[in-house]
Amino acid sequence: MTLYLYLQVKPLEKVKFGSYLVEALQNLSLELNAIDLDSHSESFVVTKATEAISKAEKLILHLDVIDNEPVGSIGIIFETIRRNRQPLLCIREGVHHNIDKMLKLSGTAPHEVDSKASAIELISDFLTTQS
Repeated sequence: MTLYLYLQVKPLEKVKFGSYLVEALQNLSLELNAIDLDSHSESFVVTKATEAISKAEKLILHLDVIDNEPVGSIGIIFETIRRNRQPLLCIREGVHHNIDKMLKLSGTAPHEVDSKASAIELISDFLTTQS
């Protein structure tokens, strides 16, 4: 199973409900599960997401961030990623220096995306090379 994890770290009024990539990604892989979280998510939901990360064979981490926003309860997601060593692609929209530090600890280098097409291309390449 491939897990697509959409994480938003931004003020509540700027949080989008759902990623614009999910529909396109489901056309790329039938074995794709998607989870959306934000820095305001309940800890119970975040815990369920950490369980899904541990079960995933491949992980696509999509970060949609604004710098200096509190990470909130989703901080544990980065520790879970660090402990699990499945193939991982991290795409990022925006900058968040504290998250960059957490990603560096896990050896993860995010890819900046500026369009839906560039994100789909990166993900498609990842899915075909990691099979």
